[in-house]
Amino acid sequence: MVDFLTVVKFLHILAGMAWIGSSLYVELIVLPSLKRMRTTGEFRTLRNVLKRTGPFLGLSGIFTLVTGLSFLFLKYGTDFGVIWSLPSGRLILIALALVVVALVIGFGLLLPTSLKMLRTPLPDNDAADLPQIVRRGVRRIDYGALAATVLIVFVLFLMVVAAAGGF
Repeated sequence: MVDFLTVVKFLHILAGMAWIGSSLYVELIVLPSLKRMRTTGEFRTLRNVLKRTGPFLGLSGIFTLVTGLSFLFLKYGTDFGVIWSLPSGRLILIALALVVVALVIGFGLLLPTSLKMLRTPLPDNDAADLPQIVRRGVRRIDYGALAATVLIVFVLFLMVVAAAGGF
């Protein structure tokens, strides 16, 4: 019989995979396309991708955090001193802090920037140059997404090491 802890662990891994996968998708596929675009028409095409990818990233990140905290508290309890005393516990708590930082980058920088870009009025002419606000937004997203993705991938490494018993 599968216990509740196993279900929570499965959901946490699934959410983490979705978050890492969508982060890598943005970093390796979406951002290079955004950086190459020069016209309003190109941006119109990519807007639909941004409208879907952003919410998925945010929701998968939040779900990863919630299921991770649930798993942590179900498995180890809520005494952070006890958790910190375990070799794997230290890694988990460090990873938790990095997840929070990545979510702050996502919700504090990437989301507002993306929303500003998506709400920017565009000229009717698809051949027109991109508005300056979109160009600046792409640069901000480029740096923020890279930082968040590096953090998330490093968290994955920490979780693998923690699952193996720590350093």
